[in-house]
Amino acid sequence: MSTEAKLLSAVIELRDLSPLFERNIQDSWFTDEEDKQVWAYLRTHFSKYAECPSPEVVLQNFPNYKLLPLTDSLDFLLDDLVDKRRRLSITNTVREAAELIQAKDHESALIALQGGVLSLDQEGLSKTSDVNLIQNTDTRWEDYQFRKNNPGLTSIVTGK
Repeated sequence: MSTEAKLLSAVIELRDLSPLFERNIQDSWFTDEEDKQVWAYLRTHFSKYAECPSPEVVLQNFPNYKLLPLTDSLDFLLDDLVDKRRRLSITNTVREAAELIQAKDHESALIALQGGVLSLDQEGLSKTSDVNLIQNTDTRWEDYQFRKNNPGLTSIVTGK
């Protein structure tokens, strides 16, 4: 069971494509042709109906596609896919540059490295998912003050 198939099954079950759109998931990220076709179908369906198709609709269009049970969080699956794509992209870039260096073509190696970094940036793979604590300090302070002044507050919604 590939990460891609698990991720597609998860978004279909949860009927939420927004995390994939936010991370700029591309067709080329799917190595299995059927997963790539399902992803293209999900995007097309969303652009037409502004929603993720139900599992029944997906299976009507892809009767041989196997939807997998949801065993991991959507965030985990998405991070796993992005990490694998980032690793593959970096590995390919370094391999290409190393081959050029072996051939004593240092200028082309540098261009390959620069192109690889640019490609990572364009695909959104150079960005981290870490929260920048320096941004929105006023809002964070107001949240802290509210929680401090409301001791009966027992939980905080985390979105997870």
